Amino acid sequence: MRNLKKSPVPPALSSDAQRLTTSYLTALCEGNAKPAVWRKKAIREALELETSSRCAYCDAEIVQVAFTHIEHFRPRDLYPTQVLNWSNLTISCQKCNNKKSDDFDHDLPFISPFDDDPTAHFVHAGAIMFAPMSDRGKHTIIKLGLNDHPLRRREKRLETVDAYVSIWSKAPAALKPAQESFIRSDMEDGEYRETVRAFLRLCAFPV
Repeated sequence: MRNLKKSPVPPALSSDAQRLTTSYLTALCEGNAKPAVWRKKAIREALELETSSRCAYCDAEIVQVAFTHIEHFRPRDLYPTQVLNWSNLTISCQKCNNKKSDDFDHDLPFISPFDDDPTAHFVHAGAIMFAPMSDRGKHTIIKLGLNDHPLRRREKRLETVDAYVSIWSKAPAALKPAQESFIRSDMEDGEYRETVRAFLRLCAFPV
């Protein structure tokens, strides 16, 4: 998980959120099929943009793992009035979405990549995540199965980064700055940023 910044509310949502939420609540009260009011193209595109189309929880490129889900931090079945609250929406992969389901505990909430600093809760050792000093971090890892999936993808990612570091370490001094710039850019833009960052520190790479 990496720290994320919430983007501005898309105009299509800010102008129509109240009407759509009312239609959802009305259907709920009347026992009718609830409309998936969050499944609007403009909403999905804005959410994908703020997460770079990566899962807000496991940080995988979603198209490489499953298909995109619009995720409600506070489950819509428990908090129906929050169904279109922009701060309650993000993007997750199918696996994290299914694991989380309607689980929500006010006393032990999941780590939020937007409201929390994940680096204050998680420690990365190779492809594995730990939370030795954070009960919320432990809860998030266990409930979302962050060490169960997609573990092999994280391992392969580190193998690739290891190859980059090997090239950098053997490069002539004149070429090192360009290699360093490439590796840092790859870390920032690629999958599993905090896993990669921790690995680079172990390699004594300047991050």
